[in-house]
Amino acid sequence: MIRVNVLALTEVTAAVLPGMVRRGRGAVVNMGSGSASVLPSFPLYSVYAGTKRYVAEFSRSLAVEYGSSGIDVQCQVRSRRAARIHGNRENKRRTEMWWGSYFYDKKS
Repeated sequence: MIRVNVLALTEVTAAVLPGMVRRGRGAVVNMGSGSASVLPSFPLYSVYAGTKRYVAEFSRSLAVEYGSSGIDVQCQVRSRRAARIHGNRENKRRTEMWWGSYFYDKKS
């Protein structure tokens, strides 16, 4: 996960940025995750959340550093409802039950 979300992202970006700077234009679009900022991380996903936080901060820094060079850098974050990870209604229901049990106190 670290190789894909951190190392590969950094290396590919380093490979394409010089050409974008020479042309004076370009766009870098990275895929983030709500678990890095919008949603609190949940058990056993600390490495995933950490790598996605790297993606967000790396993107933000690049946007500041290269914005004046005509390069647009974005970090897109899809919510869990928009992602197609559910597959079908039953999986969606199970996911919502799990998330609900984590985020909501059932005592009230």
